[in-house]
Amino acid sequence: MAHYRLYFFDGAGGHIGRVAEYEAHGDPAAIAVAETARGIAPMELWCADRPVRRWPALPPRAANRDGGPADSSMSA
Repeated sequence: MAHYRLYFFDGAGGHIGRVAEYEAHGDPAAIAVAETARGIAPMELWCADRPVRRWPALPPRAANRDGGPADSSMSA
């Protein structure tokens, strides 16, 4: 298993707001874990000194009130 760090950036200044660390069996599994933490702020997933994936900020209306992904079945 590899050790991963998921960085959550604040929306305004691009500073790291918090970090989640976890272990996973490879990049696809680590990305799946990161997807469950997706909010509107940008995120970056790293494995040691290697960047794995970056998620850009989402527009505020793309997330629901708790900061999670919006339900795609809802109309705007």
